[in-house]
Amino acid sequence: MKIEFPDEYLGKLWNEIDWKQAEETLAAIQRSLALAANSRDEKRIVELQKKIVRLDEAKWLAVRHVCGSNAGPGMDGEKWTKPEQKMKGALSLTSDGYHAKPLRQIITHSRSTGKDRHIGVPTFYDRSMQVLYSYSLAPVAEAMADRKSFAFRPGRSMQDAAAYIFEALKGGDAPEWIVVADVKACYASIQHGWLLSNVPMDKKVLQEFLKRGHVFAGELFPAGETGISLGANLSPLLGNVTLDGLQRYLYDHLYPNKDKIDYLDGNMIRWADDIFITVRTKKTGEKIMSLLAGFLEMRGLTLSRSKCKIVNIKDGVTFLSRTYIKKDGVVRSYPSAEAVERVKGELGELILTCKKSQRSLINALNSKLTKWAAYHRYSDAVDAFRDVDTAVQTFLLQAAISKHPKMQRTKVINKYWYREAGGRHIYALPDQKDVYVISLADVMLVEHRKVATNKNYYIDTDYFEMREHQKGIERVTADFRPIWQRQGGRCYYCNRPILQDQRRTLVQRDLNYPASKRNMAYVHTICKPNDLVILSTDEDVSVFNDFEILQMLDGIREAKDKPIGLREKHSIPNDWRFIKLKRFFAASTAVSITLTFEQVEQYIGHTLPKTARKSSSYWYPRSNCNTIAEAWITEGYQMVKLDMKKETLRFHRCQEGLVHIQLPQWLTDQKIPDDARTELENFFSYIGKRYGL
Repeated sequence: MKIEFPDEYLGKLWNEIDWKQAEETLAAIQRSLALAANSRDEKRIVELQKKIVRLDEAKWLAVRHVCGSNAGPGMDGEKWTKPEQKMKGALSLTSDGYHAKPLRQIITHSRSTGKDRHIGVPTFYDRSMQVLYSYSLAPVAEAMADRKSFAFRPGRSMQDAAAYIFEALKGGDAPEWIVVADVKACYASIQHGWLLSNVPMDKKVLQEFLKRGHVFAGELFPAGETGISLGANLSPLLGNVTLDGLQRYLYDHLYPNKDKIDYLDGNMIRWADDIFITVRTKKTGEKIMSLLAGFLEMRGLTLSRSKCKIVNIKDGVTFLSRTYIKKDGVVRSYPSAEAVERVKGELGELILTCKKSQRSLINALNSKLTKWAAYHRYSDAVDAFRDVDTAVQTFLLQAAISKHPKMQRTKVINKYWYREAGGRHIYALPDQKDVYVISLADVMLVEHRKVATNKNYYIDTDYFEMREHQKGIERVTADFRPIWQRQGGRCYYCNRPILQDQRRTLVQRDLNYPASKRNMAYVHTICKPNDLVILSTDEDVSVFNDFEILQMLDGIREAKDKPIGLREKHSIPNDWRFIKLKRFFAASTAVSITLTFEQVEQYIGHTLPKTARKSSSYWYPRSNCNTIAEAWITEGYQMVKLDMKKETLRFHRCQEGLVHIQLPQWLTDQKIPDDARTELENFFSYIGKRYGL
């Protein structure tokens, strides 16, 4: 029997969803699924995948994801815009009797390449089903992916691919030959049969996704035996699964005996179907090309011969719009000439054909410039940025003169540009100078810290959270820009400029006050060990006895005498920063202690940094530095539970004669008879009183 709920009730249900709780529920199951995939537990994988696609929270999130995009409707013309439509759609997601509707095909023309792209747009229902099933496929695909595959994977980016390419090319032992390969019409050519046999997901649902065909100009075209849609949410995952295993395939065939594998010879970096492989010789490169063709053939794919090449790094190679070249043993990377000319052409077309207001033109230009610079700021882009700036000003002047053909050139310039104190002309609104066209010369170049390829996004969540936080600091994003501007880009410790290619980090200026923007400062990463000396004057020294002060001074002397390269590994003991917390544990006789974050702040005498509430790694000891954990570890306690949501910590004393016991699973998972409950409660009460627990 089907029950219909009033729209008002459904809308209220949607608006009252706890999205954070829904995300956490899904993330917990995805973590278990990723762990099962790591251990290749097929039965457990299927069990957890079924659990995800039947999970209400996953259905809500899938619908929210689809409705949050700007994509148009499918062939049924429906868009879910109202809360009641979204809730009704989420409740209806099921594989029972599921039949996907044909795609609405649209054709887009690329002005930069001159090519047409055929994009299939699913209905909102089919799109939500694809996102829902992607939640169950992604953790499995992540566990089985090539280590250096970077496209369409959470926590990875083009910058990571570029960083690993740069790493593969630098150094005296680096290979000098490169194979650059591209798969011809990858998405349009993948064999359905291979996908149905090899993709670890519900085969019936996958078949529906693949065999639905498309509608164009009112005519239905049935699906063939190959191809996946560019506009489908699941397509990037399917494309990655199709090409995963390529690195292992290359090494297996290059080194069949598994002896003395040269991992640099055949080292692959992949971005979707764009492939970059380092090799020792041109002959090996030719063999790689043959191996690639064999691997792809099994999947119904072929190489695009016009885009494949074997080149020497000394002659330069272009990959993902960036050119790499090695001269005199030094590798350089910068925006490719083609990328610069392409963006200049797009900017020129935007400026010279714009019929909208000056404000709209400025906003459109800034959006395009910002996106282009965001990608290339991680390379040696100074010359390219200046070239683009010059082109933009030239196009703007052409447009202004054509708009006022009878006005003198000087008057045209004064109408649309104003002169900065340094003499530079800025194109801006005449009556609002803070609305202006940005200059790429002002964009800060930064070094990208590459992702660790052995980390799994669904398992190593602390690593990826800390990475995002650190990227914000190093990139000086909007959250941290006021701190940078206050210091004028100079190091708080040494007062020297923090140059574009130098690593930077944030420190608290005064540990007695909260870690607010007002109390944070930028320093060179290499200068950070100095904060150990500064802390000795910031802390309340009255809490230390003479012996502890002498210990600190000895530590400072020892660190000062060590070579700079060794200071990080043998840093000055800084657990004295948490001396009050350390003494609390030293004075305690309790077997078990529970503290809130607020209580910890009271003991240490200052506010915890943001990382303490964002990442659990703050509370654990690390091998290369002293942390807050030493306050209890050195006094014989260990942390047994950390609840980031409730902001509580529980500690147990580590003593001989004390052990943990494993409770039987039925005690927590099943209901038990009343008599049994009474007996257990009496027994636990007796044990507690007898041993003072």
